Amino acid sequence: SASSWRAGDAWRRTFRVGRPITQRASRLRTTHVPALLARVRDNRSRQADGVAIFEVSRVFQARAEGEDAARDGLPEERWRATAVLTRASEQRLWEPPATTPIFFEARGVAERLVEALGRPIRFARPAQPEPYLHPGAAVDLLGGRQRVGSVGELHPAVAARFEIDTACALIEVELSAVGDLPTRVATYREVSRHPQVRRDLAVLLDRGQPVAEVLGAVQKKAGASLAQALVFDRYEGPGVPEGKVSIAFRLIYQLPDRTLTDSEVSKATDGVVQMLQQRFGAELR
Repeated sequence: SASSWRAGDAWRRTFRVGRPITQRASRLRTTHVPALLARVRDNRSRQADGVAIFEVSRVFQARAEGEDAARDGLPEERWRATAVLTRASEQRLWEPPATTPIFFEARGVAERLVEALGRPIRFARPAQPEPYLHPGAAVDLLGGRQRVGSVGELHPAVAARFEIDTACALIEVELSAVGDLPTRVATYREVSRHPQVRRDLAVLLDRGQPVAEVLGAVQKKAGASLAQALVFDRYEGPGVPEGKVSIAFRLIYQLPDRTLTDSEVSKATDGVVQMLQQRFGAELR
């Protein structure tokens, strides 16, 4: 809807083409999003169930004041990849019903893309999500402190405007900016011959707390003996207080040269629990 589009956004400052082929193509595109959503609408109107499409091409944006070549009035050309995916509305006979929000499906696609690009990119809560994304289901892609993309569910008002009546998510990656990031160098280590020790922790956290931030803090606090930390369960419902969510972490300890003692593992795990309580107000379940 018109209220979802901020007047000051850079992608609203378009450039007119001198001799357009058609009136609809009279301006250079600053974003792929409207065209891809229109393609989703067209496919849905023709009974295509479960649409997944993408585009990789240049977009054209106004240069900031003081930038080189700003005086000639030419826009900045950036390579961008944008993908949109929808969930099939009809359930197949042998497929279980989809219960996971489509945001997580899109984030998984983005994570695989980031891994393939081989650049140091991380996911973070956006300070101000794109107006066409749902504010409660969106993340930014950051290369250092630079924003290089976003992932999120389509805002319901925008979905209604494009007559999209099923769950829909968007992925945008600024390939020009990603190309300027340093290449991530893979590191390898010898597989340990000594046994792993696992510890599971279930804690109550505020529902709005980003779990990625908590997981990062756990990895730092656990120490050098931690081989891996991961989230293996998330639960909210009966038994969990309002506004809280239960998150279960699995900590895997292992050393390359010797077997860990129970006291060493307990000391590292107790330190993690204490950190979670003090820093995040977590309650051990």
